[in-house]
Order: sequence, then C-alpha cells, then structure tokens
Amino acid sequence: MRKLIPRTFFWRLLLAFMLVILISAAALILTLETNLPRLFDMHFGMMDMTGMGGMPMMGPQGGGRGGGSALSDLYAAFRAAVEGALVPATGVALAAAVILSAWMGRRFSQPVQRLTDSSRRIAAGHYNERLPLEEMADAPEEILEMAFSFNRMAEQIARTETLRRALIADVAHELRTPLTTIRGSMEGLLDGVLTPTPETFTLVHQEAARLERLVNDLQQLSRLESGRQSLTVAALGVGELVRGTVESIRAAYSEKGVALDVDIPTGLPPLPADGDRATQALLNLLTNALAFTPAGGRVQVSASRVDAAIQLEVQDTGIGIPPEHLPHVFERFYRAEKSRARGQGGSGIGLAITRQIMEAHGGEARAESGGEGQGSRFTLVFPLSE
Repeated sequence: MRKLIPRTFFWRLLLAFMLVILISAAALILTLETNLPRLFDMHFGMMDMTGMGGMPMMGPQGGGRGGGSALSDLYAAFRAAVEGALVPATGVALAAAVILSAWMGRRFSQPVQRLTDSSRRIAAGHYNERLPLEEMADAPEEILEMAFSFNRMAEQIARTETLRRALIADVAHELRTPLTTIRGSMEGLLDGVLTPTPETFTLVHQEAARLERLVNDLQQLSRLESGRQSLTVAALGVGELVRGTVESIRAAYSEKGVALDVDIPTGLPPLPADGDRATQALLNLLTNALAFTPAGGRVQVSASRVDAAIQLEVQDTGIGIPPEHLPHVFERFYRAEKSRARGQGGSGIGLAITRQIMEAHGGEARAESGGEGQGSRFTLVFPLSE
C-alpha cells in the first residue's frame, strides 16, 4: 500500500485535494439521494396543480409520485436537473483542485527542493552553500524560517570546519616546535657537534615537558568538552581560592617585574565549586595576564557578589585586545598575534580550558578590553546555590 502513495510533495498535495473533492462530492450525492424525495414533497407535493382537476398532488412521501404520471414526470425532471447541475459542478471542482494543487505544490516544493539540493552540497563538502533568501521572499513563512535556520546551521558547520582545520594546523605547529628542538639537540649530541652539558640536557627536558603539558591540556580540554570530566563540588571560600592561587604564581610575577594585587572583601559567601578546577581556571587567567603584561605593569585580582553569583576579575595593564578579537579569545589555539604569543610560550588552549571549566560549573568566562594598549579584564562568574 505504501508503494501506491506518491512520495513527492506535489503529487501528495494533488492527491489530498482530489480526495477532499471526491469525498465532498460523495457526501453531497449521498445527502441528495437521501433527502431528494423529502425535498420534492416539501416543494411540489402539496401544490394545487391547475389543469389537473384542481386536486392536490401528493409527492413521493405522500404516494403521489407512484400514482400520477404527471407528478412522476415532474419528479424525474427535478432529479435530472439536480444531477445535471451536480455532475459539472464536481468536474469544475476537480479541475480547480488540480490547478490549485499545482500552484501550491510548486510554491511549496521549489524551496523544499532548494533546501534538499543545498543540504546535499553541504554533505558533499561544499560548506559555503547558502539558500538565496531574497529569491524565496514569496514562500510561506514557515519555509522562510526553515531556510533561515538552514543558513545559520550552514554557517556554523562552515565555522566548525574552519576551526577543525585550524586546530589540526595549530596542533601540528605546537608539536613540531619542541620536537624540532629535541631532535636537533639529540642529533647534535650524537654527531659530537654539541657537548653534553647540563644546559643542553635542560633544554631537551624543558621541550619534553612542554610537549607533555600540551598533550595533558588537550586531553583535559577534550574531557571537558565531552562532559567526561566530573566535578567534585564543595563549599569553597573565595579568599582561600584567590590567595592560594595568587601565591602559587607570585614568584613568576616578581621575576618579570609585574605587580600583583589582591582585593577580596569580607563577608562573601562560599562558592559551590570544584576546588582544583576553579584554581586552574583562575590560574590560567593569571598566567595569561602575566604573559601579556610588560615589566612594570600591574595585575589586580578582585572578587564581588553580583546578584546570585560571585565574580572573580583579573584586570591587567597589558597590551590589550583589539575589539575584533574579543569574541574569539576563549577558542582553542586562538591568538590575536600568533608570533608574539608563541614567543611568550603560550599553548593557546589555557583560556579554552577556563571557559569549559566555567560552563561545567554553570557559570561563564568573559573578556573585556578597551583596545590595544589599554589592558584587559577577564571575569569568572560562579553562580551561587539557591
């Protein structure tokens, strides 16, 4: 039975219209056949027919239709007139159904067909495919909404594909740099070009440690993005979190000559957070601020309660972030200035990990900057429990 049903939108719409007309016609015929004698009696059966003896003629329900040839002839003519009007009316209705279904089918099926063709092209790898919304202006509102959603989906797919390719290239670059250093050093040692000094072994060890950190960061980011990184949430004091994290990196700040201040007001409620993950998120921000704040600059860590959340802010006087780069600073391997960032040793995924940690806590990470040379402010928003 399924094979007998047309599969295209046009033919299904045409079949639906024709079925409606046929069912309506069948219902009309059945109604007429049932009520025609009663209607005849109502209008003709009790008429005083002059020229027939002045006697009232009984219709079908009164027995007159079977008893008088004149009344029978009148009933037959009445029935033929009704049926004669019904048959062409049904034909006109069917023709109108075909024309209307053809018009509506074309109006609906053309944008749907465009959507189908575009989706096939995207599936084939043509990620720049878009539906021409201006050419579909006369389509129904639902079709236009579907086309708009399709274009948004296509843009997201294209963006994801671009990020995927960039991720592969960035990972390859990040792995190539330390591997090249390690290989060059080992070849120099094997060929006798380099002497086996502690400095040489320290360099190789540092590059190997850099590789290990990169692999660990990638593994952790993958777990966070897939939801496989579980959190151990407990009440965590804001002052304890901030001061403990600051002390772990204060030596690096002193070595570079960047001031590090802390401003934590009293009376803040504890955070419902995973202590290790929250510390890592804040430490990533402090490391990022140190990397992009020149010697003599200042970084301040502060905390405040805003509505039903605790906000931790890291404000620096560093190089700042251009406005066009702000929406992307939490993406993997994204750098506003790639050469300078690599020279400063960043892997480009610390802020991506921070964002994933905050999202796992039900919060968010934000970045603000007035532009180049005007510093930056990064904010961690931890929602409080009810």
